Amino acid sequence: AMLALRLRRQQLEALLHRMRTEVSSSESFAAETRSQVGRLEGLLAEERQRYLRCEAENESLRCLAASRASSTSRARLGVSAESGSFGAGPGSGSGSGSGDASVASLRQEIERRYAQVGELDAEQQRLSEEASRLRSALRRSSARLAPVA
Repeated sequence: AMLALRLRRQQLEALLHRMRTEVSSSESFAAETRSQVGRLEGLLAEERQRYLRCEAENESLRCLAASRASSTSRARLGVSAESGSFGAGPGSGSGSGSGDASVASLRQEIERRYAQVGELDAEQQRLSEEASRLRSALRRSSARLAPVA
């Protein structure tokens, strides 16, 4: 009976040692995961700021394009008024071709910015999903540690 008790005690001590090692390993993993979540949240915040700056810039470009479009249409009114015996407008002659080119370049820039915003949005979503995945992994590892402690 004494031999069986000693054997059982050794088994329990070995199990206790393994459990403490596992707890230590899990705590290290949890700390590393928390650190990674913090870094990802920082990246997410940076990307959100970038996204907001791009949105503001896009809005400015839209306003600029709208103001140029309205000035181009006013210039065209001057050209059409020319046939009605009004004076020549600022858009008459070869000057209107450069206005069309600048509008086209603005449209290309706007499209490029929209694509960039889409990419930033996708990156933000990916980072949010990664942060969520890491939070759930952290909760799972914390839940595993709770009964042991």
